This record gives sequence, structure tokens and C-alpha cells, in this order.
Amino acid sequence: MQRAAWLALALAPALAAQTVTVSGTVTNAITHEPIAGVKVAVFGSDEPRELRTDELGRFRAEGVSGCCTILFNKDGFEAVGSSRMQFHAATDPPPIHLTMLPWPTLRGRVIDAEGRPVAGGAVSAIRVWRGHESATTDAAGVFRFDHIAPGEYVLQGVPKEARPAADSEIAPTYFPSVTDRADATRITLTSGNDLAGYEIVLRSVPVFRVSGRVLDERGNPAAGATVEVTTSRTKATTKEDGTFELERVRPGEGWLRAQLQRDGVALRGYASVLVTNRDIENVATRVSPPIAVEGTLELDGKPSSIGGNALLESEDGMGVTARAGFKDGIVRFDRIYPGRYQLKVQPEQDWVQKFYLAAVKLGERDVTLEWIDVGPGMLPFRAVLKSGGGQVRGTVENGDGGIVALVPQEERLRFPPFVVAAFFSGGFFSVDHVRPGDYYAFAMQGDFNSGQMQDPEYAEPRLAGAARVRVEEGSTVTLTVLYAKVTRP
Repeated sequence: MQRAAWLALALAPALAAQTVTVSGTVTNAITHEPIAGVKVAVFGSDEPRELRTDELGRFRAEGVSGCCTILFNKDGFEAVGSSRMQFHAATDPPPIHLTMLPWPTLRGRVIDAEGRPVAGGAVSAIRVWRGHESATTDAAGVFRFDHIAPGEYVLQGVPKEARPAADSEIAPTYFPSVTDRADATRITLTSGNDLAGYEIVLRSVPVFRVSGRVLDERGNPAAGATVEVTTSRTKATTKEDGTFELERVRPGEGWLRAQLQRDGVALRGYASVLVTNRDIENVATRVSPPIAVEGTLELDGKPSSIGGNALLESEDGMGVTARAGFKDGIVRFDRIYPGRYQLKVQPEQDWVQKFYLAAVKLGERDVTLEWIDVGPGMLPFRAVLKSGGGQVRGTVENGDGGIVALVPQEERLRFPPFVVAAFFSGGFFSVDHVRPGDYYAFAMQGDFNSGQMQDPEYAEPRLAGAARVRVEEGSTVTLTVLYAKVTRP
């Protein structure tokens, strides 16, 4: 997983006709060693200069006019230091010293219940918000993650072989020694950390049998379908009557998946399975071919050619998450397997708010952020955009430009297009066409990622000092907001 570590250094503009040379170095904030290969972009009134630091961490841009804004980035490092730096550029400015922290390192080992090292095991560092990294244990059971992106994680260890006993097997185990992710210890990683000593003790669990039947979309037995469940390493093939038996299924809530190839088309089906302390029988699922799902955008009750994207996000184990783009106000998903999905719509909108997403509808039913059943005969959906809404305006305390953000107080709405962000200059801001509702309001200098506001680790420091505001249709709200104080943990 990669995360850009861009940092903008806004430098006071010089006379447009005057050119200067901008130079500097980038070093490791811990070791003070130079960092080679850092991408550096220098912006003035002319074309941006894109550079890379040399083996001594140096960069140099000559003939820069209207000086300057500097952006710098390198995978595996995070920019540190001041995000705002001003000086007069009547002559060449002195060399700029930029520093970066390396992403953290995480180390540990995996052992079995008798304390013996588990070699060749798979270890996953699973980010609580999104994504994961993988490593393999060595002969001593030791694993290591170098330059892992900062964030909050849980660790999971899986043996190379199941080592089955008659009625049990070693299960995927979370740090320190639990089989349920909800019980796992969370580990917070910040840039510059070198954390060690995380020992995962693998556990054995009982295994059970799951049996049932698979039918096709016509209700006929689906012979020859492949069946698997997320809590088992085994697979089964359905018999002529569509029945199956899956052996060695671990306790827990999982998803049963069935797939059948017919005339070159994959038919798929899903079913929820909860295994506690006994065998499970009569699990039924139906496989179906993929279908098309269509939708339209409308603005103030009329068809719109606004672009954007739509996302069908599958419930765990149900179907495959898919994304499609609007073209001339129309979107089409060509291959969606029946199942339960959440439909998210993100219309294109620049930094000037021109409308808001009022609802996503199936027929006259509002399904905004609801789980819906996708299947044959599904009506086209409509993304309903509206101009109007409310206006939020005011001042930023000690403000001199940046971004003002309006973040819904309702957590499930904290992603685009419900999060509103707009540029402002000086200390005054004004945002129109805001969706009615309750918001947090704050200002930022530097980057703001509205798509990460559902991540508590990202959201909490930005919301800590935010003002609260209620927006109503046709209203104008005036308030004073503060710059978010985002500091390193």
C-alpha cells in the first residue's frame, strides 16, 4: 500500500519578471542521512520543474519566476517540518532543508501452542481502516514489515500447513492469540517507529461439516458447481442433485460461495454460514449469471450530462465490488452478480460547490446508503442532484487562505459527495448548495483528503476543534471556524 507524503511549502511571490535559483536538500529526520530519489516539484509563474534528489539528497531548479511552491514525495517516507514557509526572493534564496521520516518497521514471530517457531507461515498486517501488507516467517518463525504505511493495524498469522488432527486444526490467529478479529489487539504505527516483540501464538479450533444444496437460476440442481466457505481450506463439488458436503469448517461467521461454469459464463451464488459447535445442514444457495445495472443522473428534476462515478459495494462475501463512470449522465454496470450491495454515487464537482446529492432512488424508494438486493428485473436507479440547499459563510480565525471543510456529523455520510471542501483566500469563506444536515466545520492549510474522513485515525484530529453547524434548505449560516491542528502522535 502506498501513501503520498506531499507537503506544500508556500513561498511569498517575487516579481513576476525576476528569476531565481531554488535549491536544497532532503534528509532523514532520524538518521540525518540524505534521501535520494525524492520527487521534487517547484512551481512558479512558469511551468513547474519536476526534479529528483541525487545521492546526496540535493535538488536544484534554476530560472524560476514568480517563486514559489514546492511539493516533495517519496514512497516509504512522510514529510515533516513546517507546511508553510515564506521569504523574499529578490535574490537567490538560501538552500532549503527539507526532512522526512521513514515509514515504520514492525517485527515479531509466530509460534505454535508448544512454543515452537512456525516457519513459512503467512503474516498479514491488516489495516483497521483499509488495506493490508503481507510477510512470510523465516526458519525461526520471525516476520518483519519494513516501511509499512502509518496507521492502526491488527496482525494475523496463518501456518503454512493446517496440521490437521481428527477433529481440529490450527486456525488463522490474531495477535496475541485469538481467532476472532474483534478480539485482536490493535497496533498503532507512526512514521519513525521501529516496533518489535509482537508474538503470535497460533491456536487450534474444532472443525465441523457443512452440507446443503446448490440450484441454478431456474431452480434446477446445479451439478458440478464448486463450493467453498471462507472459514475452511477445503472445497467441494456438487453432485447430480446439487448437494454438497464441506469438511473441516472452522467456527465463526463466514460466506459460502458457489460457482458453476455454463456455456463459457460463470454463474455464482452466495450464502451466509454461521458455525458454532456443531455440523450445519441444509444450507441452500442459488447460482445466477451476471446482470446489467443501469442508472441516470438528474439535476433539479431534469436529465443531466454531469459526469462522475458510481460504486456498487458488495456486502462481505456477496458479489464483487464494481465501479463504473457516468457518460452523458448515464452509467451502466455490465457484469454484476446478484447479491446485496450498497450503491454510492459520486458526481463530478470542482472546488466550487454547484449542487448536492439529495438522494439515490430505485423507483420512488430512497436507497441512499441502504443495502439493496441486486438481481434480475432490477429497476434503473436515479441519482437525484439539487441546487439550492443552504449557504455556509464566515471567517477563519487568523485565516490567510487554505481549504474549508464541511463534514457530516453522521459518520456514515463522511465521504464524497457528502463531505464538502472548498478553497478560500484571506480569512473569508463562502460555500453554496450545501446539502441540508448537521456538519462539523474547520479549515486546513495543506492537503485534505475527503475520502479518508470515514477513517477515525484521519478524522478525529481534524474534527477535534471543529465548529458545529446545522444547514437547512434555503438558509444562510454565518460562523467562525479554526484551522485544524493536526499534529504527529
